[in-house]
Amino acid sequence: MIGDEPQSFLLLNVGKHAFALQALLVRRVMDAEVTVPVPRAPAFVQGAANVAGRVVCIIDFARLLGFPDQSTKAGYWVIVDLPDGQLGLGVWRVRQSAPGANVVRLDDGNRDGPMDQVIDGIFTIDGEVFRVLSLRALYDYVMTRMT
Repeated sequence: MIGDEPQSFLLLNVGKHAFALQALLVRRVMDAEVTVPVPRAPAFVQGAANVAGRVVCIIDFARLLGFPDQSTKAGYWVIVDLPDGQLGLGVWRVRQSAPGANVVRLDDGNRDGPMDQVIDGIFTIDGEVFRVLSLRALYDYVMTRMT
């Protein structure tokens, strides 16, 4: 548990890295589709896509965080709401934790890499280690990388 309430998490994998988002923060999960290229966008922007009638920027989450290029492309988009609209995170694997999962915060230690700038902390969720994403920090990080 984070806080006093049991929570459910969406568990995301990007290569060997495991992340989690509180399930309530996720608008939808869908199979990755074709995007329209965005001219002069940073390399981590896959493109724009029509998601339920809205134009959504889709980012390659692995590339955003500076992971080496992988031969495996994102198989899923995780659509989240941000202050300026929706954002799609391209990830390799998605699953949901059991409702009321056992969540324990670990000692974070020093955090200074790009990956660590977008997380609330490192937790175990039913015994597996995940970096729990902060949507606010993710938004701020994406906006600084867009300029």
